[in-house]
Amino acid sequence: DGSALCAATTLRSLQMAKEQHIRRSGGSETQIAMIGAENGQREETDALLTAFFHLLGKDDVKLRFEGTELISIAAKNAALTLPVLGRCLDVLDDDELGVRGEDEDISTTVRVQRKQTACGRAVLNILLRPHSEDSLHRIVTFMDRRSGHVSLVKYLRLTETKDVGATVDCARAIQFLCRGASGAAFVPGRFPTKCAKYICDVLGPDAYEPFVCDPIGDAQSDKLLAAIKQRVPEQVPLAIADLTRAANRATPFSGDDTSGSK
Repeated sequence: DGSALCAATTLRSLQMAKEQHIRRSGGSETQIAMIGAENGQREETDALLTAFFHLLGKDDVKLRFEGTELISIAAKNAALTLPVLGRCLDVLDDDELGVRGEDEDISTTVRVQRKQTACGRAVLNILLRPHSEDSLHRIVTFMDRRSGHVSLVKYLRLTETKDVGATVDCARAIQFLCRGASGAAFVPGRFPTKCAKYICDVLGPDAYEPFVCDPIGDAQSDKLLAAIKQRVPEQVPLAIADLTRAANRATPFSGDDTSGSK
């Protein structure tokens, strides 16, 4: 693990230096290839991403941190943003990872939940960074098609007692998805994404408007968490199928960027 940490740290430092050089030259970081996959070949990129995700299952918190950072950095490349998000959601949505059987070793459960938590943090890093109009549309459409808000709700429950900062950031990411690709804060009776309709049902119309319009802080994130726990009271970790059923009980709504389902 010592050599893996050294390699991961070095790679992250080199990649950040490369980004800084490109920005100073007037280039865009959305076109920067990851070191080790400069040829743009799918096999190289897949192998690199697989190695990054492998780090998330390690016991060493430093390795998990480096893995999360490398995944987040890789997703800056426009061609990798959606594939990385997809991989992260796959991990979060895997009920076999999140739900422990009676005979299962708890250490295994802890390890896989750490991986889910790391993937959730990577998703937040991707969603909450600045985006171009095209990038915003692509991400919101993809997250809506995948019902990514369900995955974020699961992550919110996984981290509720462990990381206050993650709870607030997760609420901000959910707000981001509620606003949709247009970024419109609130239009009465209109829900631009499935996330918007789901959160309105969870919070109620009176609480939904300030949640979408106002800056998110501890109070707003706590209200959201409490409302979600009341609506879906299963113990953590939650089965993603149960959350999906809860989301799908919402009545049809009007809006854009809502093609597909989870």
